[in-house]
Amino acid sequence: MSVNGKAANILLDLVSGYDPAADHDTNARAYGATVASLNDAGVVVARLSSDDALDLYMDPLFVGSGWTHRWLLDQLADATGKDKDTLIFELREFVARIDK
Repeated sequence: MSVNGKAANILLDLVSGYDPAADHDTNARAYGATVASLNDAGVVVARLSSDDALDLYMDPLFVGSGWTHRWLLDQLADATGKDKDTLIFELREFVARIDK
């Protein structure tokens, strides 16, 4: 997968990493997986401090684009009647198709 394909999927990870309808444990696991992929890509820097506190730095441009992507996903869901999981799956398929 190209750098652009990875970036597109990381943005989708950010948007899909939290579900207000899910329970706390599910959201915590999703958040952890999302932060790990963002950390691997260098977009989020996550470190444990000497007192085992988690220190996060998230690039403000990336966070801002995540907010706009979340809004666009909400608009797509309303316009198509599809749930967000289906739309994210379709977006990942689209990225895979054009990332050749």
